[in-house]
Amino acid sequence: MNREKNPWKRKRWTDQKGDKMKAIPNVEVKQLKLKQLEKELELENLWKERSASFKTEFEDDLVIVIKSVKTFYMPVPNRYELFHLFVQSLEKVFKVKNVFEELKSEILLNILGEKANNLIVYISEEDLKNYDN
Repeated sequence: MNREKNPWKRKRWTDQKGDKMKAIPNVEVKQLKLKQLEKELELENLWKERSASFKTEFEDDLVIVIKSVKTFYMPVPNRYELFHLFVQSLEKVFKVKNVFEELKSEILLNILGEKANNLIVYISEEDLKNYDN
């Protein structure tokens, strides 16, 4: 006899103790797996949206922090004797504004602007090596 398998037929399983457990038809299992995959995709899409919005929020926050720091610090001095006052005022602003350590260098480069770019372009390897000494 040629018997076709019935997808609605319930199979019986036993748990570890040997008790019979209520069987779930194959179709229900597949539907549950499909729902689980849909929820996982939905969760993944939410994470992608959140990370994208976080990046733009972070960039916006960085711009706001740079603008607020620029309003409080003293201008970049032209004479090196006054540079320590500039650094002190900048450190105070960082402390008041609770600026993250990672952002401080970005903000400093942004404030120094062209002066920092000229320094980076024209400094020699030897001067960089002697900087720590």
